[in-house]
Amino acid sequence: GGAIAAYTAVHGGEFQTESFGVFFCSLYLGCALMTRERDGWTWPILAGAALFLATFIKEPFAAACALSGLVLCRSLRDFLRIIIVPLAVGGALFFLALLTFGVFDGYMGYLDFMTSARTQRFGSPVSRAVLTEMVAYNLWHFSPLLALFLLFVWLRLLMRGLRTKTGSVKDWLIFIGFLLSLTALSY
Repeated sequence: GGAIAAYTAVHGGEFQTESFGVFFCSLYLGCALMTRERDGWTWPILAGAALFLATFIKEPFAAACALSGLVLCRSLRDFLRIIIVPLAVGGALFFLALLTFGVFDGYMGYLDFMTSARTQRFGSPVSRAVLTEMVAYNLWHFSPLLALFLLFVWLRLLMRGLRTKTGSVKDWLIFIGFLLSLTALSY
């Protein structure tokens, strides 16, 4: 986790949103781990608050948190308490904050512009995911050890998904999310 945080800081620049978002994503994961260990609604709500803070810094952190939380899910109960409840709480807090500050309409226009501008400039996230040369180049020059470790994780996820005839949906979602997140870090 620390190496990924350092990588985002290097590619995002000092004091950029990526460095702070990684902190709140880590806080979400800590709360998600506690959610799995304890009953009650305190930890899922705190995980939702951490997800809100990560998302308020930069929207893609919502997907990063949800996909990271998916790794921790072992049952439907875990899925509801680690993914669904925090996403609902975080989403409600996010839109409440937009309405409170009076920027909801402006934000929707910004979101539409940024989505279309990014897609036009870099291509869709799915098409970028298959262009791994920049990801490999950036990772290798940042840390060959981190690049090899992530390659090992990537191959392990791929093989785990292919080991069964269809692969589990969870394995494929984790694999696709991992690939997309590495691609997003490089653009």
